[in-house]
Amino acid sequence: MTHVTQTISATADDATLAEQLNAEVDSPLISITRHSYSVRDRDTEMLVVYLQLFYHPQRFQYRMDLQVEQD
Repeated sequence: MTHVTQTISATADDATLAEQLNAEVDSPLISITRHSYSVRDRDTEMLVVYLQLFYHPQRFQYRMDLQVEQD
């Protein structure tokens, strides 16, 4: 993988998601969209993984560990 882009946002669920997440229709959800890229050849990147995830906000936790590179 050369890089990953990720977007976290809020959305409302539909009937299918509500049933799968044991929630009411139109209740708020956390939406995560992730695109992972790799080098196809020397000058071209290509999308290799696409994820669209939905989480019930009462059962979701987001945590990051960011470190600064030392030269």
